[in-house]
Amino acid sequence: MRMARAGAGVAMIALMAVALTGCYTVPIERDDRIGTTEEQISVAREGAQTLDAQVTMGAGRLMLGSAAGSETVLSGTVVYPKSWLVRSEYSVEGTDGTLRFTQERATFPVGDADNTWDLKFAEGLPTRLAVTLGAGEADVAVGKLDLDDLQFTLGAGETTIDLTGPRTRDLPVSIQAGIGELRLVVPSDVGVRVSGRNDGVGSFDADGFKAEGNAWVNDAWSEPGPKIDIDLQRGIGEVTVEMQP
Repeated sequence: MRMARAGAGVAMIALMAVALTGCYTVPIERDDRIGTTEEQISVAREGAQTLDAQVTMGAGRLMLGSAAGSETVLSGTVVYPKSWLVRSEYSVEGTDGTLRFTQERATFPVGDADNTWDLKFAEGLPTRLAVTLGAGEADVAVGKLDLDDLQFTLGAGETTIDLTGPRTRDLPVSIQAGIGELRLVVPSDVGVRVSGRNDGVGSFDADGFKAEGNAWVNDAWSEPGPKIDIDLQRGIGEVTVEMQP
């Protein structure tokens, strides 16, 4: 199911996710003002050597990726209903950058509404990233980012998180998922553990992994080198973990 266009059905699913997991609250309000705004996003680095970033979307389609050699901490394009205000707040203290990219209010129009974000973070910048999506579809490919910490709060929908890419140090990942499908793509040459094997309702497939308590681990988990440790808490749905070179 594709949920790039959010409507009353998305609102209902989001409420179900909240009821089951308490993950995220999406304010529900009907709005008959149909029409979209397209905006180019470019947030200058301004000397930052680290980044603490939060991306919060009420409902829609979210695409997150990376950009090499960028003088910006964040770039991309967002398309959103005119009545859904998107706000970007960025500040630098010393060499530490703080970014908050949010949608102040997620109202649900009577008709269809296109709410699509295509955002790219700078590679080579140590980053702590937290992503919240109330309801919708997310395609996240952040394996090339220099991540120190990664967190997801997902209400309802379909999400792919691709973590393939070189790693030089450990990466803790926290995922709270309500209802829907979750696909995790991880590197085969990096030690990976995915906790929460016995939790939630629905299938949990991890080809090439072996069970270790309440977790799945790959062969590289017991070898020296950096690790990706994923703490997954889920409600209802399907989880698939794939390894790629």
